[in-house]
Amino acid sequence: MASVSRIKWIALIFVFGCPSTCECLKIAVIGAGASGLTSAKNAIEQGHEVYVFEKTAVLGGVWYYTEDTGKDQYNVVIHTPMYRDLRTNGPYQTMEFSDFHFPPGTQSYPSHEVVWTYLNSYAQTFNVTERIKYQHLVEKVRSIPNNKWEISVKNLKNNNRTETSTYDSVFVCNGVCSSPVYPNIPGITDFKGEYLHSHDYRIPEPYKGRNVLVVGAGASGVEIVRQLSRAGSNVTLSRHERPDESENLRKRREQLYECTLKDDVKRVTAYGVDFEDGTSEKYAAIIYATGYEHKYPFLDKNTGIQVIENYVRPLYKQILNINHATMAFIGIPIVAAHMHMYDLQARFALKFISGRKKMPTKSTMQQDMLAKDADRRNNNIPRSRSHVLSWNHKKYYRELSNTAGITNVPEVISDIFTNGLESLKKDAREYRTYKYIINDDGTFDKVKE
Repeated sequence: MASVSRIKWIALIFVFGCPSTCECLKIAVIGAGASGLTSAKNAIEQGHEVYVFEKTAVLGGVWYYTEDTGKDQYNVVIHTPMYRDLRTNGPYQTMEFSDFHFPPGTQSYPSHEVVWTYLNSYAQTFNVTERIKYQHLVEKVRSIPNNKWEISVKNLKNNNRTETSTYDSVFVCNGVCSSPVYPNIPGITDFKGEYLHSHDYRIPEPYKGRNVLVVGAGASGVEIVRQLSRAGSNVTLSRHERPDESENLRKRREQLYECTLKDDVKRVTAYGVDFEDGTSEKYAAIIYATGYEHKYPFLDKNTGIQVIENYVRPLYKQILNINHATMAFIGIPIVAAHMHMYDLQARFALKFISGRKKMPTKSTMQQDMLAKDADRRNNNIPRSRSHVLSWNHKKYYRELSNTAGITNVPEVISDIFTNGLESLKKDAREYRTYKYIINDDGTFDKVKE
């Protein structure tokens, strides 16, 4: 899949060492999901000494499917939220890295198995696999003098032995699906049935013939509703009321849900559920499709990182820790062409951390963050949605590219992502029936698959 010239360049680095313009660094990467893999790949390619710590026994992060839920044999929470019948909600061109492509003939919206195989092949091709320390749980990351990092890691396979080492830089790539959000619903403590978060949902068959309430009407909520209904469940979908929503917008949203879920759901509650009115007796199971929150329990307080209303700060360009800029967070923004964005973010971080481009001053980075905070407030964007790119994804890519002087995400990829997002919003029932073809002139065609 990878170009021959690129593989030769990697081989030269291993033979002759780091290029003279680069200070070779000892870098720790936390997590072997897609963001961790591309962070490691880019760092290895530049000749750095890379260690990838993965708490599970496999790479791939959320793209690895297992029927297991809860905790593993080492009492570690199973990371992946992947369910059996998932297909991507973006075309595969937006799900790949710019220099490594899916095989010819790949289904436009592939299954999780196809994506995992792709990530595994990517890791093998770019010599990332051999750098991964599986079943190594990062317990503590602490800033120490001289811009270094002290990292303590528990070796789960070796009697939970803790190993502590010093690093020049750390890339935090633990993903956004580790900490499920459970809403505070009045009367929920009286519910006697089964309840779980979508993180632990795997297959629809156990819910056949049962009354199920799905709370949350995001992408996962709508997909789970469709699966349950087709498997014979009686499903009610509850969605959050938006206080600032106009009556016309509310009606349009209701029409969208009716179109999206037509013939797939028996009932759709207008807004919210209150179990204090006895509603709980109607349901045998509740599935919370209510998203996740950013958490970094392994970060020492001296790193200066805070999470306030699910907003991670202080970060420069949503990547560099402003207090200690040799720490990078890869993969925090959502609703984007994620694989391309992860690669772009990793290259952005390495450009500054390696010294190839002078690091902005702390004051400059703070001013940039505060200006963006003010812009969000002026546009009535709640703090909890600070990391949602959505229609602004192309602007974000361009900003990273221009700031670091690095190659941007191809324009056609941004255009395909935007078109796919529009199709998803317009008709979530049909959008996967189309495929995208990239033309030699940088345009794309959209045809029925």
